[in-house]
Amino acid sequence: MIITRYKPLNQERGSTIVEVIIALIVVTVGLLGLLGMQVYSVKGNQSAYLRSQATILAGELVDAMRAERIQAREGDFDDGEAGFRANWDARLVTILGAGAAGTLVRDDNNVSITVTWTDDRGAVVDDQGNLSGDASTGSMTFVTDI
Repeated sequence: MIITRYKPLNQERGSTIVEVIIALIVVTVGLLGLLGMQVYSVKGNQSAYLRSQATILAGELVDAMRAERIQAREGDFDDGEAGFRANWDARLVTILGAGAAGTLVRDDNNVSITVTWTDDRGAVVDDQGNLSGDASTGSMTFVTDI
């Protein structure tokens, strides 16, 4: 049995242009996927930041109401016309943006604070390109006793 060894041709050197183009396409598709995930992550982080700020602000209002229980029970915190509540409403708009609003519903000692804000970055798009129903509005409700 005669064994012949493989003898490479001297013309085979490096990669062909087709291989290079295919490699570039594969790398480009991978980078675009990575970019898409990064954009989605930034959107989620911004929404989480706004939600945490809304929670902190609602907690501040409850703390102020607990510190001044008599005034809170008399309704001094029910609207944003003056005092702490007016400052709180102004801070709400400053921190959460122009579309932010806070409502307070008080029933004797029970308090329900709802904070809403504009959350365009929180939009979630499905496979068909449809936005989620609550894409442009964020909302959280804080219920407690004072």
